[in-house]
Amino acid sequence: MIGAIVGDVIGSVYEWDNIFDTDFPIPDSRGHVTDDSVMTVAVAEALEKAFPLDFSKGGMARFRMVLVQEFRHWYRLYPNVGYGKGFRKWLDGENGYQPYGSYGNGAGMRVSPVAWACATEEEVLLLSDAVTAITHDHPDAIKGARAISLGTFLALHGFDKKTIADRLSSFYPELSDAGAVLVNGKGKGFDFSCRGTVPLAIAAFLEGNSEEAVIRLAVSLGGDSDTIACMAGSLAEAIYHPSTLSSMEKSILLGIPEDIKNTILSFHLRFETKKAEAIEEYLKKPH
Repeated sequence: MIGAIVGDVIGSVYEWDNIFDTDFPIPDSRGHVTDDSVMTVAVAEALEKAFPLDFSKGGMARFRMVLVQEFRHWYRLYPNVGYGKGFRKWLDGENGYQPYGSYGNGAGMRVSPVAWACATEEEVLLLSDAVTAITHDHPDAIKGARAISLGTFLALHGFDKKTIADRLSSFYPELSDAGAVLVNGKGKGFDFSCRGTVPLAIAAFLEGNSEEAVIRLAVSLGGDSDTIACMAGSLAEAIYHPSTLSSMEKSILLGIPEDIKNTILSFHLRFETKKAEAIEEYLKKPH
């Protein structure tokens, strides 16, 4: 989850001013949280409030009610951070909080906390669908969120990149050649769809050799750079820093709002993640 927020903040500088190489400053004082980070934190808080998680039909229905409340709560706290028009209408209750057929990459950017909260792949997919279909009920959105959440879960549980690539190729067959995905996707302009951006994020993860390299690759693709880097960062954190805070994560955490930091810590403590102790130690010491 922290990796997703880190990718979002780093990519935010270049969303409307794309850069096509990997040589740019990290951190950058212009970086800021966008709707990607805010909705990721909303999902995390909803999961925490629903703890212990109940995966029955009724339990998932109750969780979705909590999720609506948290989406609205965090939207009120951060109303001007880049929400899409359709999602903003949903947040304002204009359609009675019904899903509206979106296939946008908002489905993939907010789902990463699911991987940290679940014990099995089956739970990951159930929660991914619940988090996604509440707004983004198009099959492309469901698939994109499943790919990010499952890939993050597999990375957290020690699977190597080859295995993860094989598994995620069932969602996107082109990932069998991740390098080609990056070459073909670079500089193609803005595409806010899951179909157009999730494979790019996964390919950046597969081709990068560190968390920082993954995020740099993702940003250098251009287009919707904050969201691509957000999704790639979720995967990268899980495989490279599942139990520790990287220096890049530390530098970005220092600059984000306190309520977001507090929610990150509370979530990790509640779910007793491998990273909880490192986060608590870092955030509670003076800076």
